[in-house]
Amino acid sequence: MTGIVDIIIGLIFGDEGKGKIVEAVANDYDAAARFNGGPNAGHTIEFQKQLIALHTIPSAITHSNMIAIIGNGVVISPYDIQKEMQDLRAAGVVINEHNLRISDKATIIMPDHQLLDSLEDLIRNVGTTGKGIGPAYRDKTGRDAIRAKDLLNKDKLSNFYNERKGVLNNQINYLLTMPLSKELEEKRQKVIDEKLIPSGLFVKDNRYKTGVRWNTDKFIETYYNIGQELTGHLEDTVLLVKDMLSKGKNILAEGAQAARLDIDHGTYPCVTSSLCGTAGAITGLGIPHSSIRDVTGVIKLMESRVGEGDFSTALINYHQLITMWRNGTLKPVFKKDMTVNEKYDALDHMKNLRAKINNNTADSFETYQYYANLPPGEYGASTGRPRAVGWLNLPAIEHAIYLNGVNKLALTKLDSYVDVDKFPVCIGFSEGGLKGKPKYTIMNGYTDVRNARKMEDLPPNAVEFIELIERETKANVSTISVGPMHDETIYTKHSRKYIAPQN
Repeated sequence: MTGIVDIIIGLIFGDEGKGKIVEAVANDYDAAARFNGGPNAGHTIEFQKQLIALHTIPSAITHSNMIAIIGNGVVISPYDIQKEMQDLRAAGVVINEHNLRISDKATIIMPDHQLLDSLEDLIRNVGTTGKGIGPAYRDKTGRDAIRAKDLLNKDKLSNFYNERKGVLNNQINYLLTMPLSKELEEKRQKVIDEKLIPSGLFVKDNRYKTGVRWNTDKFIETYYNIGQELTGHLEDTVLLVKDMLSKGKNILAEGAQAARLDIDHGTYPCVTSSLCGTAGAITGLGIPHSSIRDVTGVIKLMESRVGEGDFSTALINYHQLITMWRNGTLKPVFKKDMTVNEKYDALDHMKNLRAKINNNTADSFETYQYYANLPPGEYGASTGRPRAVGWLNLPAIEHAIYLNGVNKLALTKLDSYVDVDKFPVCIGFSEGGLKGKPKYTIMNGYTDVRNARKMEDLPPNAVEFIELIERETKANVSTISVGPMHDETIYTKHSRKYIAPQN
């Protein structure tokens, strides 16, 4: 008897709502395994009416019958793993050495990776999260990284950093002293004030221009102690997965980020540092391609992107948005802990924006404001940064389907176009392929969909929209999210969870 692997990946720029799709099917599997990325990913799960933010640990950890696996393709921040474990336990989630398994070959994100990430991005302006993902993968491919099992060896940690501290100090010294514009200098100072000094991993040293140097002893002690807490969770997860499959166990593989952020096939150089698709699952978990059954690609029907890079159907470019956010002129319409009157005012504002969209008097920023603030809002789970939003790009999705062997589609935020008269969908480009100006077809909006639980419940215009997606991408829609709650989901005849109507 041989088990199978099903894969769930994002097909656009991430933040598609993969977490809800994973949660919807999780109980059908014996384990869920994360195969790429690091704590730059993020989604919020609901457990016993509590919301928990996860960035690395698979949401399977909340299912008592499942094992959560973090594969060798993931880069791990020990601090973040430790914090997530604490938050989960505080919420009542049981975490033990059986249900959370971490690859002993996973690369560790070091404090210098996070610092270098933030400082280097001042020059490159890729729009990273500052979580150290890129520098960690760079050291991994350069064969100069600490892996999870190395946290258990204080001598190895000590030798590693004593050998590298001169290079590290020089790198950081260069990045802290190179000439920058006034705006970038202010950002650099913020990195120093908020990351460098409070970390305790640097100490004052007037021999350097910056007045600081790397505190090797502090680092070694801190990371060794965290390693002791993780030791019971570490193992060769490739052998674990192999053993589970040989015993007929089924595994759900979940990816971080999405196809258009893939290091090889994304909008380079504004991409993440890992393989985000099916290839990433194969290498990041050590599974044979023959074990893969379904690859489900998740599509958010109002696209969004956080960070710089190509987004040809965007309403407003990201640089403009992030500038407004930083100077305080761009804020979310809905905030935490709003009073009743504030909520009514926010709802009225959204209603007024929608009215302007429907009578063609809304400018691009007002249109952005409306779509970006539809619950749960387009602000990053890891950073709080605003996301650019734009119209659905079906040619790019069709290409991602081809690259990843996707055989099922999951749609999220179908409710984006409720009570909107019309909206455009990109079905081609002026120069062919993905080049040139977008070509749009205009679709009709529809009435509320949140009470729909089967295709027959959907308004005709919503069905027409879904049929357009299937026709243009040549893929079948299996799952449709009509709202944020778990039960606000439709399973079509192409889903393994579909229940045919009784005669």
